[in-house]
Amino acid sequence: MTTPDGTFTLWVDPSVYGIPATYDLVCEPTEYAGVPRWTAPPVDGAASADLGVLILPDGAFVRGTVKDAQGVVLSDAVVRVYEISQDLGACIAEHAPANCQPPAVLRASGRTDAEGMVRLVLPR
Repeated sequence: MTTPDGTFTLWVDPSVYGIPATYDLVCEPTEYAGVPRWTAPPVDGAASADLGVLILPDGAFVRGTVKDAQGVVLSDAVVRVYEISQDLGACIAEHAPANCQPPAVLRASGRTDAEGMVRLVLPR
């Protein structure tokens, strides 16, 4: 969690089981911030780093109604939007499996209200 001025400090391990570690930094704003969650460029765990100011992208406000197969609206349903990555960089690591698929990135998550409406903020 950030401090009230937005700053934060993270302590990470430089390696895991002897393998150099790289970390994804996921920024998850508060629900009503109006900006999307975002994944910053990978962070090398081997050295101290000042990431500077992380500016999240503009938010696109998306809404929709969730219904079942009979057309009945679903309240309290969880909706998650993932981005499928085309970046095979994670798959060229020494210990990556032969059939490696880059992991999908969670971009937004929310619950439907009593009328089945979900409101999400996605990156533009």
